[in-house]
Amino acid sequence: MNTAISYATQAVVPISLYASQYGPNSLAVSPNIISYNMELSQPSIDDGQLQNLVNDVASKLPPEACVVVLLPPAMDNRSNSRSQGTHGYHGHAKVPYINSYIDNDQQGSTSLTVQDVSFRYAGSLSHEIAEMVVDPFGNGPEVCDPCGPTLLAHTWHISTPAAIT
Repeated sequence: MNTAISYATQAVVPISLYASQYGPNSLAVSPNIISYNMELSQPSIDDGQLQNLVNDVASKLPPEACVVVLLPPAMDNRSNSRSQGTHGYHGHAKVPYINSYIDNDQQGSTSLTVQDVSFRYAGSLSHEIAEMVVDPFGNGPEVCDPCGPTLLAHTWHISTPAAIT
C-alpha cells in the first residue's frame, strides 16, 4: 500500500492539472494507511458493504476526504466485478470513494512498483482519482473513459520509422 500511496502522491499533480479544465480543484494524498477489519464469508464484497466501510472510516476523517479502497487480486466487488472488465469505479457515500483493483502480475511478482510497468494498479487508480476530482458524486461525466479501453482503441508501439508500412 505504501507504493500505491507514493504513486498517488506523485500522480495527483498532473491529475489536478488535467482536472482543472473542468473547474478548480485541490488534491493531497495522506501518507496514512487506514486499517479496517471486515468479516466476510467469501472473498468478495458488494457496493453496499463498501459504502458501509467508507462511512465507518469517513466518520474519523475530515469532511473533504475521499476514501480509496484498493482490492487485492483475491478480492472482488460483486457490484462492479473484475469478471465484467471493471478495473475500478468511484462513488459517493458520506464522502467520495474510490474502489480500485490490484491485478495479478503475469510474471508472478507480488510486489508493486511506482512505475507499474505491468499495469497492475496505477492506470486504474489514476483514472478513478481524475474522475472523482471532476465528479465527486459519481453521477456526472466519465471524463477519463474516452481515453480508456472502453473505445476498444488499439495502442501501437513503433520503435523505428522503418517499422511503419
